[in-house]
Amino acid sequence: QKTAYEIPKRDWSSDVCSSDLGQRFLTECDTVYRTGKAFVGKSMAVKLQRQTGAAVELRYLDFVYQAIEGIDGTINGIFCEGHDATEQKALEDRVQALQIDLDHLARLSAMGTMAAALAHELTQPMTAIANYTAACEHLNKREGDNREQMADMRSEEHTSELQSRFGISYAVFC
Repeated sequence: QKTAYEIPKRDWSSDVCSSDLGQRFLTECDTVYRTGKAFVGKSMAVKLQRQTGAAVELRYLDFVYQAIEGIDGTINGIFCEGHDATEQKALEDRVQALQIDLDHLARLSAMGTMAAALAHELTQPMTAIANYTAACEHLNKREGDNREQMADMRSEEHTSELQSRFGISYAVFC
């Protein structure tokens, strides 16, 4: 089994610097090296070409750049770690899209409930008016033209009773 010293090292800088990530990579590394403050990149969009001649892919990467300090406190290196977060980003985007759809459906449901309540409130007085109209027609057919009884039904006392009972603000009967 090989030790870390026996494993051949590969120079990744040419691969990284040839991608669109290269300039950002070098800039952030330089900043970390100068300031000693760590850099954390979340879901950074990069275009990578995995093999020569292959198509360029849009990927999302998470990075951490941390300064390595020597015993005397001077920065003598940078620890760089990163991983491909493309699948995680796609799932987060899908969850966000589903949440937007859910919010839209909730608003539609609330509007439907409001429309049903409004229809109910409008139907109640109309039903009462229709019933009283039918009663007036029935009374007229049965007893003929009885204007005195109709005047009683239109009296202020009778009308106010109907208004309070059915919530009708203005009514004309027979």
